[in-house]
Amino acid sequence: MAGPPTDLAPHELVRKLLEEAPGDTHAVRRVRADGSIQEIPIRVQVLRIEENHEAIAAAQEYAKRRGEQAGYADIYREAQSIEVLLRALRRTESRVRDSDGVTYYPRAFVTAEQLRASLTEPELALLLNAYELTKARYSPLETMSDYEIDEWISRLSEGYGGHLFLAQLDSAQWPELLLGISQRARELFQMSGQTLPDWRRTSASDLETSPDGTTSSSGEPSAVFSAAGDEVPGDALLTREAAAEAVRQRRKK
Repeated sequence: MAGPPTDLAPHELVRKLLEEAPGDTHAVRRVRADGSIQEIPIRVQVLRIEENHEAIAAAQEYAKRRGEQAGYADIYREAQSIEVLLRALRRTESRVRDSDGVTYYPRAFVTAEQLRASLTEPELALLLNAYELTKARYSPLETMSDYEIDEWISRLSEGYGGHLFLAQLDSAQWPELLLGISQRARELFQMSGQTLPDWRRTSASDLETSPDGTTSSSGEPSAVFSAAGDEVPGDALLTREAAAEAVRQRRKK
């Protein structure tokens, strides 16, 4: 772990900590009602602790106004997502404050109500994913060791209390933990002489062996983020009618 910045004077350290938070520009591909795709560049910025506390407090207040009194459930979680994005989504053009000459990026949305009215549910999920990717890129957390992954396997395998332990881990490290546990599971499969299924061979990817009338989801509308030139895969979206038909077919089996 890196040591304290002893080469900085106290006033310089404070100034560094108060600089504009890091962020990335993501290209949001939005599917319009007519099927055309509109690409919208937007900056996603990491929140400061104070901003995160503001988001939590605002989400709690919104949940109470909507009648969610017995604890904080679905309305609170969605409201917190909106409040986080309200503070994280910024315009791509920077500005300079006249008062102190500090460069900053203005918010893309003015109010949570405006953001709520502007996004669809899939777009909300994708923007949250972009925020998690941005946090992971600029996270100062160190890579997990094999011993730490073993400790997390022990914690998460406790069943009822496992998710409580996971809440104590920064979400920026969840992908690394998931990868470590998956690799450990693969090693155990190989040691026991078992083989994992080939997930690459699916009905969507192997169209030559699919019966007539079978289609893939590649034609369905989707929204994709790309950051720094690397495209992040997005899930294809099923229509409500297609999802209902899929459920009916499964029940017949």
